[in-house]
Amino acid sequence: MNELIVCGDDEVYGLELPPSGEPQKLWGWKAQDAAELPEFLRKQFQFTLECKPVAGGRVLVTSAGGGVACVDRASLRAVFWAAGACAHSAELLPGNKVVVASSKGKSENRLVLFDLAQPEQPLASEELYGAHGVVWDPQTRILWALGETELHAYAIQALDTVTPALVRKQIHTLPNRWGHDLRPVPQSDALLVTTGDHVWRFDRRRLTFTPCDGLADLANVKAVDIHPKTGRMVFVKAEQNFCSERVFFRDPDGELVLPGQKIYKARWATFPD
Repeated sequence: MNELIVCGDDEVYGLELPPSGEPQKLWGWKAQDAAELPEFLRKQFQFTLECKPVAGGRVLVTSAGGGVACVDRASLRAVFWAAGACAHSAELLPGNKVVVASSKGKSENRLVLFDLAQPEQPLASEELYGAHGVVWDPQTRILWALGETELHAYAIQALDTVTPALVRKQIHTLPNRWGHDLRPVPQSDALLVTTGDHVWRFDRRRLTFTPCDGLADLANVKAVDIHPKTGRMVFVKAEQNFCSERVFFRDPDGELVLPGQKIYKARWATFPD
């Protein structure tokens, strides 16, 4: 199945992309319909900022309103929730942990670590100005985190305990500011990094930035993702108030128009083991 997960308004949903014809909606999740969420939190998902597929057939959902959830795609039930000020993204970690990139609010500009078994109870945090993206590297056990002007690398001490700690190991200045999306390039040492005016590839081994082929000089890219099997790239470029009605593709090129939608991110529905 060629499934795409999209978000941006108050709903996260999956679309099947057939070889020809219109996409078919497979499922949808709205916090306002999730009875398992605390009532106050249901109102904090008006504008969703992340819809990342993770292991176990689950989807991490974050929102500008401050809501964070881990949703089981099969049952469409939230198995974890928390408040995270302007939560731009999140990442699943070993040891049943999840890290949230919060860029504004009372706990502004921070990475916040949680245990999936303990909703709403932060375990640790670390300051990162303009925190927008997080990627876990299972080979090196390093957490990469994208801020407004820097890309940071963290080791996590005592990750399998109730008292973990984020320890910053590296800082890399971005080629230009307004870091936004951070995604791994499958079967490589590269990370895709979007900024205000460009899209870059960061080599985790050489620790260098190079322009991303095909997207290098594209501004306002809010999301980019590469399918691990087909190699096809999907991306969202803001065209109206941070959102778009269109999703774009490379290799092969294409465009999906969703009239009336406020799309902020699009991810391939490929769930890691």
